[in-house]
Amino acid sequence: MVVKSSALTKVTPVYRGIAHSTLPDWFWTTSVQGVHGCVDAAFVSASFDKSVAADFSATAQTQKAAVAFEIHQGLTDRGAQLEWISQWPHEHEVTHPPPAPPDQLYQPCSRQRCC
Repeated sequence: MVVKSSALTKVTPVYRGIAHSTLPDWFWTTSVQGVHGCVDAAFVSASFDKSVAADFSATAQTQKAAVAFEIHQGLTDRGAQLEWISQWPHEHEVTHPPPAPPDQLYQPCSRQRCC
């Protein structure tokens, strides 16, 4: 269902906020293949709304760590919109099936720049 319905999703950046986490040093280290980052082995939930990602990473103000990602979707690697079946449709959620496609760009962003 996720793969089929993703064809209906508009190609646009989406945002993911993660609280209580930091990126390990190896995330920034370029491999011998010339890439860096990681692939998520589970479904990835994100939002079209930057403020939703900011809310999920808002604990950065009170806790020690949080991360916000800007995810660039492509023509063939879009996530499926879940508003129509979501318990929280105001979050404008989109999900990507595992593993996250390698041509997606997961770009960590600061609260000032991204959200």
